[in-house]
Amino acid sequence: MPIIFQCIPNIIYKNYKDYKDYLRSVFQKPVNRGLMTEAAENLDFGRSYLSRVLNEKMDLSLDQGFRLSHFLGHTEEETEYFGLCIDFSRAQ
Repeated sequence: MPIIFQCIPNIIYKNYKDYKDYLRSVFQKPVNRGLMTEAAENLDFGRSYLSRVLNEKMDLSLDQGFRLSHFLGHTEEETEYFGLCIDFSRAQ
């Protein structure tokens, strides 16, 4: 299986196969305390919805993913790749 995510800002560069693993690593960092709540509120997801996406077999829509990616400060290329990760997850 190919490695999907390789370059994401604000974290140590790691390889991510799943956008949810990446988001969990970002939201669980102590320095990012409250970021998940802030993201959910700013993007009208609801924190419980975002939590279900990360912990259950649910996926973000592409629109939600692109909005979240922009919120997280991804570059255009990273945002496009983030969308591909969402598509890959939804296809499984």
